Amino acid sequence: MDSPRPPRANFSAPDHPLRIQRLYPDISTEVQPDWATCTTRMRDYDEAMVRGWKEEIDTLLVFAGLFSAVVTAFNIEAYHLLQEDPNETSVQILQQISRQISAPAPGCESHLSTPAGNPIFRPTSQSIRINALWFSSLIFSLFSALVAIMAKQWLREYLTVASLSSREAVRLRQYRYNCLVSWYIPEIMTLLPLLLQLSLILFFVGLIDFLFTLHVVVAGIVTALIVVALLFYVVTTIAPVFHTSCPFKSPQSWLLVRAKEHLIAIVSRYAAFTATARFRCPQNPEAVQPKCSSWSERDRVVVQRQQETLDLKALVWVHSSFTDDNTQDSMTAFIAELSPDNASLLAFTILAAHLHIPPLSLVTQVRSRACSALLQDAGAHLPKPARKRCVYMLLRLLEHLPRDHDPQQLGVLDVLWTLWEIFVGACSEDPRVPIFYTAVLKSVARLLGEHEPFRLRRAALNLLWETTHQRVYLYSPSAVGDVISFARACLHEYQHPSLFLKSCALALLLYTSDNSSFLSQPRSHRSALRIILHALTRVLRDANNNGTPLDPHCTACIAQGLSAVMERDPEIVEAELPAVLVESVQIGQVDVGFGERPGPALVDLAKAQCARKDELCEGT
Repeated sequence: MDSPRPPRANFSAPDHPLRIQRLYPDISTEVQPDWATCTTRMRDYDEAMVRGWKEEIDTLLVFAGLFSAVVTAFNIEAYHLLQEDPNETSVQILQQISRQISAPAPGCESHLSTPAGNPIFRPTSQSIRINALWFSSLIFSLFSALVAIMAKQWLREYLTVASLSSREAVRLRQYRYNCLVSWYIPEIMTLLPLLLQLSLILFFVGLIDFLFTLHVVVAGIVTALIVVALLFYVVTTIAPVFHTSCPFKSPQSWLLVRAKEHLIAIVSRYAAFTATARFRCPQNPEAVQPKCSSWSERDRVVVQRQQETLDLKALVWVHSSFTDDNTQDSMTAFIAELSPDNASLLAFTILAAHLHIPPLSLVTQVRSRACSALLQDAGAHLPKPARKRCVYMLLRLLEHLPRDHDPQQLGVLDVLWTLWEIFVGACSEDPRVPIFYTAVLKSVARLLGEHEPFRLRRAALNLLWETTHQRVYLYSPSAVGDVISFARACLHEYQHPSLFLKSCALALLLYTSDNSSFLSQPRSHRSALRIILHALTRVLRDANNNGTPLDPHCTACIAQGLSAVMERDPEIVEAELPAVLVESVQIGQVDVGFGERPGPALVDLAKAQCARKDELCEGT
């Protein structure tokens, strides 16, 4: 009899812990439910919501009390318009008595006509309108105050805390929140300011009507002022409906937003059944707003669409508003969090603030290479903390920008040129070697790596080459590997002899820039330099045979660096290289130049090589 098989795990269930761990290895399946955290988060949300409502209610009650007192004062005068004036009645009675006394004797004809009687008093339609408007205004004001007081009682009961466990507290809160929503408490809170605004509008209309009964000029002036106030109210109410960036958010505006959404939905459903629906133009997805339940949700949708631009503007505002060292130093860390374009704009906006010029002007001048003196002056005279921040920010930007960047935007070459101009100005003013000088040089040398494009490697080499002779003491021998790698690429991959000679000269100078660092050069640099020097011998020999002119500046640096290498590490230099170089000098192909001559080791080796050749010739 076969033994029963053990039950298999149901890996198809979506909530099985092994399946979750296999599909999502980063999610731990041992996390316990935390009802206390849910309770805390819910309570924080409720307290913030109720606090906002209570603040609005307090403001509303103050305004309602003051406004009701003002309306009551006007109503005291207005309700008399609905009653017969007793003074006027007394006047009419006296007039009647006077006519009777002055009547002629019986039998005599009188030319006076006896009135038929006093007419019944009827208030004018204008008096009825004024009283209806003002009393309605008073009722709306008092009613809004009454509802506000009741709402404070409701909210106090909503936040009443009971001694319950965390899970039971979550249940109780959710029950109360569901009741709050189902009985339209949020809508009632939205209705309160609307009642006061309606009350104010009714009072204004009644005031205009009342003033026209007194004096036309005064009524016209007051009407103009009220029209301006109501126009401002209407514009600020309608503007948020059509502009998401408008900050005039109010309950009445939100009602219009919802009405607009419903209208668009109705029109869309109607258009779907028309014959011309298929010919409609496609809608712009940016213009179609998703349905949101509140202003906050609508703002989150807009912020999500503009997140990169808002990040940049926020960081620029923080930098310009807070000048403490911690805030200023923290700006560099945000470069990696931004898109390449926004990271460039942030760095150059901060640099432009130090230069006291508009950021757009600085970007234009950098792209046209028209601000060399300005940047060098900044490097020389900016305070050291500000200069250090700008340099580190540009270095971080240099690493962050993609190499295949849009040529119409700020690119790596623009940042590299800006960084180097500041560096040159700083070196001219302060010949010492701060740490960030070395960081600049290492960062520029890394751009000579094999993974970089040719145009960037060539620009980095030219920048290093421009100041090689003036500030050799600043260079770090750790950059020798990148320079040698580029020299090898110039010879075999790019087939560019002039850049190869320049790279060789730069490699020799970097290799021997410091005695202490020279001794710590890795063996890979030593072997790579030997290979490059062997290739240099071949290039110089071909130039001598073909009569190809060489750059005297490069050959002078090669002679100077070769002399230093032979004094410290003569084993890596072939005997033929000095001889070929001396031959180039003798035939006038190159000039050691600038008053410089090869060092003693180079001259001795050249003489020995010549003597060796003479001996071979004599033996032959």
